[in-house]
Amino acid sequence: TGAVSALDTLFPGGSPALAESLYQEWAVSRYYANLMRAAVQGYVSLRGGDSLQILEVGAGTGATTAALLPILPPQTHYEFTDVSDLFLGRATTKFAAYPFVRYARLDVEQAPGGQGYAGRTFDVIVAVNVLHAAADLHAALDHLYTLLAPGGVLLVGEATEPLAWFDITTGLIEGWQRFD
Repeated sequence: TGAVSALDTLFPGGSPALAESLYQEWAVSRYYANLMRAAVQGYVSLRGGDSLQILEVGAGTGATTAALLPILPPQTHYEFTDVSDLFLGRATTKFAAYPFVRYARLDVEQAPGGQGYAGRTFDVIVAVNVLHAAADLHAALDHLYTLLAPGGVLLVGEATEPLAWFDITTGLIEGWQRFD
């Protein structure tokens, strides 16, 4: 009816608790976060003790981040990015125990070079449930590809099964489903 904004359904009263619960505690979310964790863990073991450059795009509430940070060696450089300063601010507090994390804005729909990112830099790029929100998927993937170091991996996790609760949460957020 429009009496409550779509964001209020995910962040009632401005609290992140419900959204974090959906994205981090829900069994399906945990399952996919653990898949990402296993993939990164495999990559880390292949690299040995080498320093890693990891970029997470659209990190949001940090659900995937929470699964990944504990398995990373301390010489890792982890870039937690989102288009929302709100998520970046919360993540700074949430992941304060990990000094190798940097928090910054990154919009996958724009050329990364114009946002201060050097090309061919990241060994691992993690994108979980973010690329579907891009208006042009091909352009977003091209932008990420320019950031991937030789031999690097792009790990993408996307929901492909429409769930009814998406319609009353993220589905109602203006600009969320902008794809061409």
